[in-house]
Amino acid sequence: MLKLLQTSRCWLLALLCPALVQAFPMHKVTVPLGHPANGSILHLPEQRQLWVSGFSQYERWLTQVDLSNYQTRSIAVPEQAQYFSQAKLAGQDAEQLVLLTLDGILQLEQRDGQFSWRQLLHTESIFRVIDPVRLRERNFSLDLGSGLSDFLIPDFQAYHLYRQQADGSFRHYALPVSARIQTWNNNRADYSGRRFYPLDANLDGLTDLLFVQEGKLQIFLQQSDGSFNTEPWLPDWPVTLSTEQQADQRSDAGRSYSGQNIS
Repeated sequence: MLKLLQTSRCWLLALLCPALVQAFPMHKVTVPLGHPANGSILHLPEQRQLWVSGFSQYERWLTQVDLSNYQTRSIAVPEQAQYFSQAKLAGQDAEQLVLLTLDGILQLEQRDGQFSWRQLLHTESIFRVIDPVRLRERNFSLDLGSGLSDFLIPDFQAYHLYRQQADGSFRHYALPVSARIQTWNNNRADYSGRRFYPLDANLDGLTDLLFVQEGKLQIFLQQSDGSFNTEPWLPDWPVTLSTEQQADQRSDAGRSYSGQNIS
């Protein structure tokens, strides 16, 4: 069950600050989902939809909520699904629901009241083990200046950048940025993608991608034709950076860092 608060401008979850709730006239709507709303919520404003995920010990769900009439429809979750997000795709007037799976990215097509999944592209990632009882939202799309969504997917030895073309195809660039590794004395290793920062690093009016690796800035420059240089630019800016191991030493009360190593 999902509880929503409607204002004249936006949709808000019921767990908002009470002062904000009192400041604006709102209409409360309770939407029965048929499953717990304990996953993620994704808003597609141009389609007037919410997508709500939920899970239990044995099953996971993904449900569409139509914000025009509060009707719901659950869809079958592909077995290899890892995360869901939204993307602006060529030929579509509104943002689309997309899934990152074990071997690629799928788009949800809605035609004549029917749902189906269409393969947009094939890719590998660091997410190679399925969590069979969870499905969450994760932002793996971004607009690097074309007005269409591109995809940036972390892998163990590289970030996979897929630049969307005007015809809906994708051009692949393997950016040599390795995964962040956190190991422990019990031989456990945790892998995660390094943070990235879209910005115009060389002031040419184009959005580039900046990463921090081994205490150094690494910038992948966008070219005038929309392509990306896969050899990083290492600027000699007068900036001193901490390594990720140094930056991770937080003052978490009671937490032990014994046996921890970050690279």
